[in-house]
Amino acid sequence: MASLVDASLRHAAHYVGVLRAADRSYQQGGESTLQALNAFDLEWENIRAGQSKAQDHSSSDGRAAELCNLYPMLGANLLNLRFNPQEHIRWIEMALEAARRLGDRESEAIHLSNLGLAYGDIGDLRRGLECQQQSLTIAREVGDRYTEETTLGNLGAAYQALNQHRQAIECYEQQLEIAREIGDRRGEANALMDIGNSHSYLGNPRLAIDFYERAAAVFRETQNRRGEGQVLGNLGNAYADLGEPRKAIELYEQDLAIARQLGDKSGEGIALGSIAAAYTDLGEHPRSIEYYEQWIAISREISDRRREGFGLSNLGGVYETLGDSRKAIECHEQALDIARAIEDRGGEGMALTNLGAAYRSLGDYRRAIECQGEALVIHRETGDRQGEQAALGNIGLALHSAGRYEEAIPLYQAALEIAKEIEDRRTEANCLMNMGTAHYHLDEHERSVELLKESIALFREVEDRYHQGMALGNLGNSYGEMGETELAVDCQSQSLEIARETGDLRGEANALFNLGVALRKLRDTAQAIVNAEAALEIYTRIEDPNATRVRERLSVWRQEQEEEKEN
Repeated sequence: MASLVDASLRHAAHYVGVLRAADRSYQQGGESTLQALNAFDLEWENIRAGQSKAQDHSSSDGRAAELCNLYPMLGANLLNLRFNPQEHIRWIEMALEAARRLGDRESEAIHLSNLGLAYGDIGDLRRGLECQQQSLTIAREVGDRYTEETTLGNLGAAYQALNQHRQAIECYEQQLEIAREIGDRRGEANALMDIGNSHSYLGNPRLAIDFYERAAAVFRETQNRRGEGQVLGNLGNAYADLGEPRKAIELYEQDLAIARQLGDKSGEGIALGSIAAAYTDLGEHPRSIEYYEQWIAISREISDRRREGFGLSNLGGVYETLGDSRKAIECHEQALDIARAIEDRGGEGMALTNLGAAYRSLGDYRRAIECQGEALVIHRETGDRQGEQAALGNIGLALHSAGRYEEAIPLYQAALEIAKEIEDRRTEANCLMNMGTAHYHLDEHERSVELLKESIALFREVEDRYHQGMALGNLGNSYGEMGETELAVDCQSQSLEIARETGDLRGEANALFNLGVALRKLRDTAQAIVNAEAALEIYTRIEDPNATRVRERLSVWRQEQEEEKEN
């Protein structure tokens, strides 16, 4: 019997070495990345068998417990990429149990922190936070400054996922202090970048950019190309938040070039998804679809099912904007199937939220509200306040689209309260804009103007030019209904200027058409037609379904113009 145990442990020891070698090769980037993935896939069943053998004997044999302790640590990068999240959690839990049996407090702290990350990946944010807190306590007890530093970063990420951004910043600042104390330049750069992320979430993109640039300097100084690419992507996000999608694309393309140079397929996919999102903001949907499809293809190539689901959700959003709700639903249902297959509750909630939005676009408001209701339950269960806010807002939008404006407003109000609680100023402004639009449809135009003005002030505060232009267009519509046509023209003109400044083609077309409507009320039919024709050209070019509505209105205006000439 002893010889059988020895043979099992020799097998386990050999394949933990294979796993470690593949993981190290993966981290080198370049051609090594795919070679490492291929080597891992080739030996996966043996690696899994080795871990299982170590686990089977870990309660009675110290050697087995040590091997069980090592498996998830030595293969962290590849396991995180290839594993079903629940199976990854089981491996870490077994390693945690082994570390405790061995009295290895340092490893216990590492496993708890990694377990917290794994719980965060499946959307169990509260359990993720608890694990990070336990890890930090142990790291401090044993005086392990490096694990304390990395765990503070992971704890900050847990708070950030829970939209507790000020607590996150406190953690990142402590991480930064320790990183500098122990000379961990990589940790220093990561802390600077994460502080920037928190300020970005708090609606301070200019401050975020300052931290990103400081992080980039450290990454370049230490020749950390992977980190440099990541911070370039975050800089792109900040410029996108500032309503500068063209500038964002330039930065995303730099991130993409670095990822390709390193052979970082996961990073390449993320950069492609960011470029796609920027083209969506610009209303250039065919290009957006092209980039999302590339992201999905890469995610499938490296078996990253979680990001495959994200890509499908975002692709569905583009089809929804184009009016192809059935194709959007198909994408969101695939994303939902993936989230459920890998037991990702957070991803499931997001997919349900997006699926509900697609049903709303299709006009199936009952199913839209059902999906959002299911998403709401999941977001509350996992403690995702941002997800909860989104679900409430989307239920409001479904009621809004169904013409049930009075019922929609309390949902918008509930979403607004959460946005204030988590200090999400941009979402707060969006909620106010939605409420203003609902009051517009209830012919409560004075209240509509009041709310839209509040939203515009907030969009200016967070320097979100893109949504500021959208809210100005809505304000112009309200002034138009109040008979304040000159004010309507002024708002639509500002909206048009912003859309052109930011390169927002859809926003430009919306503003041109709405300006045409206002000019028509001033009986300037000729200029109204010129504006509507310009709007139609853009809608047609970007394949926007609003082209049909504008074409119909143009037909009416041209007929009226002919009648005016005859009279």
